[in-house]
Amino acid sequence: SRLFNLKGGGKGLGLDAVDEFSLGIEQFLTLIVHLAFFRENPRYVPHIPGAPKLQSNEERVPVLQCVQNLMNDYLKRMRTGDAAEFRMVLKGDKEAQEVMEAYKDKVAAWIETLQERAEKTNTDVYTQYFGQLEETGSLGVRTLDVTELSGIQVTYKSSISEIQARHNFLDTQKPATLAVGEMAYDVNSILEALARSGDRKYESVMDMSLGKRIEGMLKNVLNEATETE
Repeated sequence: SRLFNLKGGGKGLGLDAVDEFSLGIEQFLTLIVHLAFFRENPRYVPHIPGAPKLQSNEERVPVLQCVQNLMNDYLKRMRTGDAAEFRMVLKGDKEAQEVMEAYKDKVAAWIETLQERAEKTNTDVYTQYFGQLEETGSLGVRTLDVTELSGIQVTYKSSISEIQARHNFLDTQKPATLAVGEMAYDVNSILEALARSGDRKYESVMDMSLGKRIEGMLKNVLNEATETE
């Protein structure tokens, strides 16, 4: 926790967790490298000033070997999510496929915009992706009260947190490539990530089909949604 907060920008001896601390992909990978190194070389673990230091006569394990050991021990245990199952559902849903095909060019252009912003701000597409979700109001909880023809008032609710959206994005990636710092930002991967987020965001709206849930998310992200949508 202390190391995480340090990499996220925390300062001071306490390095208490602060909500706005959010690691970019480069910071996250740096954190993983540090954890791998300290795991094999505990005598180098940062200590609070004044605390006794560990003594060891063991030889230092090289950084690359540390990372390899960590990957060998934990990569096989990583959660793989339901990526395969979700892709099968997408493949078998004609409406969803038509929606994704219709928005493919727009999403491709959107990815180019993210890449340009990443270059200008010296960040990465991963950071810009979630920045855009936040900026367009695509994250969070939304409610809408609708009066049906019968006179009954119904409240519709959409909900997706940043953590859920991050899981949806990472579930489209391959653990082996993530381990070496590579991320796929191709149009198919981004479309799948947005489709998964749309499915999650509108899952409580029973009147919306999978295709409509995906379309709703795409409209939000691309700023095509009406106020009601």
